Amino acid sequence: MTDLRELLKDDVVKAHEVLSKAVGKVLFTQGEKRGRSHIWIAKLNINSVPVLLEIAKKKDCPSTHVLELLHERDWTIGFDAVCEVFEILRKHRVAHQVKQMLDAGASVNSIVHALHVDKTTVKEAAEFANEYPVEALRYAGEQHRKEHPNAKYINLAGQVSDLYKAGLSFRQIAEELGVCFSTVQRAFDLNNCTAVKEAACKGTVLRRTGRLNTPPEVVASVCTALQNNQSIHSISRSRGMDRGTIRRIREMMKSGELDLG
Repeated sequence: MTDLRELLKDDVVKAHEVLSKAVGKVLFTQGEKRGRSHIWIAKLNINSVPVLLEIAKKKDCPSTHVLELLHERDWTIGFDAVCEVFEILRKHRVAHQVKQMLDAGASVNSIVHALHVDKTTVKEAAEFANEYPVEALRYAGEQHRKEHPNAKYINLAGQVSDLYKAGLSFRQIAEELGVCFSTVQRAFDLNNCTAVKEAACKGTVLRRTGRLNTPPEVVASVCTALQNNQSIHSISRSRGMDRGTIRRIREMMKSGELDLG
């Protein structure tokens, strides 16, 4: 680990290149909701050979040629790793340094100048360092994302699912439950978290539409007209329908959501 720290510190450009090879393509996905925001998950494939090779070159190790051969021939297999991405606040990043400097007798003002932070940051960093060990930095990234198990959309998720399956639109569900539209949408996402993640991996957003409130016979008539290449404008004019509804029927036809018999 000491050699790795030296590599990261001494040559940032080279370290970036090596780490890019070591972790491969990183895929970020949105995870469950905690507090006011969703967590983010990073998926990567770890291959330590590029890092070991660079360290071996710097140290002139006997194993350098072996590592070069393994790396150049792609004879190594990485392993998949999944980790949560979280932010560590400035006061938590400097907590260990602040504690060491205070223990050594440094004044708050000298720490402020040395670390280029304000007095409030030094005070909060010292409080954190006294309460938690250095290993608790992960907690620092999570303490502002406390879960709220009684969030309204979580409690209503089951009812939203039942009403949606019964054919109600999102706005009708919102009126029925006495909540806002966004609460219904969040409950829908919770019920369909797998589909939301799959859409995010593809770089798209899950289509969150409610049910069609159009009578089945009218939907069938519109489908027939669309199959006969009639324009949306002509269908809207002849049937007195909203163009947005017709476009939605067309999208549902393309996605296979409508059974055209």
